[in-house]
Parts: sequence; C-alpha cells; structure tokens
Amino acid sequence: MSSIPSPALNDWVPMWNLGGNIPATQPYVRVGLVGTQSIPNATYTAISFDTVRGDRGPSPHWVSGSPTRLTCQVAGVYIIAWAVQFPASATGNTRLASARLNGATQLAYGGQMGLTWLAAAGGMGTDATLYYLNVGDYIELMIYHDIGSAQNITSNQFYSPELMMALVGGMQGPPGSGILDQALPPSGNNANNAIAAGFYRLDSGATNAPPITAYYHLHVMNMYGNQLRQIAYQIGTENVFIRRYDTNAWTPWQQQQFTYDAAWVTSPTLQNGWTHYGAPYGPGRYRKTGDGLVVCDGLILAGTVTSGTVVMTFPAGYRPASNRQPIFTTACTTSIAETLRLDGSNGNLTLSAGHSAGSWISLTGVTFYAEA
Repeated sequence: MSSIPSPALNDWVPMWNLGGNIPATQPYVRVGLVGTQSIPNATYTAISFDTVRGDRGPSPHWVSGSPTRLTCQVAGVYIIAWAVQFPASATGNTRLASARLNGATQLAYGGQMGLTWLAAAGGMGTDATLYYLNVGDYIELMIYHDIGSAQNITSNQFYSPELMMALVGGMQGPPGSGILDQALPPSGNNANNAIAAGFYRLDSGATNAPPITAYYHLHVMNMYGNQLRQIAYQIGTENVFIRRYDTNAWTPWQQQQFTYDAAWVTSPTLQNGWTHYGAPYGPGRYRKTGDGLVVCDGLILAGTVTSGTVVMTFPAGYRPASNRQPIFTTACTTSIAETLRLDGSNGNLTLSAGHSAGSWISLTGVTFYAEA
C-alpha cells in the first residue's frame, strides 16, 4: 500500500481513500509542439504534440500513439489551460483556440473574432477552464483561423502551442464507502503485525488478539512510529478492547465497559391486595441505569397494611446484595413518612410498620444499587 505523503514535506496530500491505490503525487501534465504543424483554413484542427514538459500519473496522460490527447487518469475537477500564437497575417478576422472534450464538446475558447489584423504580428489564443473529468476522458487543443490558406502554427518552447491540465486539490471517494478493512500484514494472522495506521480485519483465533475468541474490526493509530494504540471492536457485540505499545512492549488488552439504561418496568406485579394508583397519577415503575442504580417512582394504593406485608418483589438483577436490607422513607397519604424495607436475599419490598387502609404510598425515593 502506498503511504500518504507527509504534509510537512509535501505541498499536496491526497485526502481520499482508494484502498491500496493512493497516488503519490498530484496528477498533472503539460505538453508542447517543437516541430511544425499546418492548420487548414477555416477548419478546427487538433494540435499533434511532440514534447512532454511534465507528466505525473499514476499513469501517463500523454502517449505518442495519441499525440493530440491528454487523457484523465484520476477522476476529479481539473484546471485546463492552453496557449498558442498564430502566424502573422492581415488576412481574415478570426483566430481561435479551444479545449475539446472527447472529440466532441468545446469546453472554452480563447482568441479573437471580428478584428483587423496586422501583417507584422500574429495574435495569441490563451484561456483556461475548470471541468470535472472521469478516468478515460481526454482533452485536445483545437485551432481555427480564416487567413485563407493553410498556415504553420508558430512554435515557441515557452508558450506556443502548449496544453496543460492538473487535478485541483484531490477527488471525492465513492459515496458511503468509508474506510475499508484490510487484511493483516503478512507473517501470520497476528495483531502485533498491525502497526501502520488504518483499519484491519482481525480473524477469529488470531495471535495476540483480545481474550475473547471472535472476529474484530481493528483500528490502529500510530504516532512517531513507536507510539501505537489498537482498538478492537468485536463483531456482533458491544465489546471493545484497547491496548497500546510503549517502551518496546504491548500492554495487556483492556475491555472497555459500555452500559445502557434499561427500559422502565411499568406497573410491576403488586401483592397482597396492593394496586397501582390510576390517572392522573402514574403507576409504580422501576428501571436500572447503566451504572447499576435501580430507581423507582409512581404511586401505589394500599391493600393489606399490617407490618411485614410484602408489597412487591424485585426480580433477580434488580436486587441489592443478599446480605443487605436497605430501609427507605417515603411519602404517603397522611404526609407521615412511610418506611419500606427491601430484602436483598429474595427481592421482597415490605412494610416496616402498619399503614392506613385505602391510602397511597409513593415509590419515589426507593433507590439502590443492584448487586444480585
């Protein structure tokens, strides 16, 4: 894979992903005609170039087998420019030079029309344009005059006739392609070999992979060539592992914990005649946050109100440790604080004292960490 040029050492750095095909330089070409070419009267004629001033690919834009053409090698927006000097003649009133696309479309014209010409000096035709070219598109320099007979175009190694084009700034990658995973470098399916910055495919069973045997997307970051970090995303799960390379050794893989709030459990089953309060107040409910905190709210109506009555039971995963029995004080109908006890061994939420029949209790304030 070609390396991306350092922006500290290069004026132009490609800013797109082409897999393993990254041009090392900005594509450009300039050609000229050192020999002579006769241009017929009143006929658009393509200049047949014979000299390359400069041509950087990835492949040549100009070849001797198609001497009139500059052919696009990398798709993108190009600046296209040209210059030509016409022979001195006082005959006729039109001298034109244009860029033609794919043998059919005139992109822009330079030169003069409707003028009186001096026999002592030839006119100039210069111009430039911007145009998006696809790979394989070609540009030709077309010359036209109405002097009345065929004329040899003026040849000068600095300005006539010349045709040039250069890719402007870079090109846009395929929509939605992103950065594609690549196979690990040779020498085995070993994560230690992935040291160049980029994205890799880490196969199941790879050497020096994270502790869970699976397939991974492997992201590698590299600074100064010796400060590396690898992030492995297990395919099909939320598991993420990370490690770094420092002082000539890899640190152990560390799993990153990503937790999410669980959905509310609304109107859970109540026991011993207890019911949920109706509109306009919300029923009892609970949920567990990403860090394991169980939060309750809502109003419930009294059933059996003797001390020790089980009001509801929290399921496994929503209980404190089995040796814990947190006590909660919450509001009730009489505005007198009601006391509730939660048994970590079985998840039962019970009344700690008698309560008035037909009155309500608020579950807001029942909050604890789930440990079992």
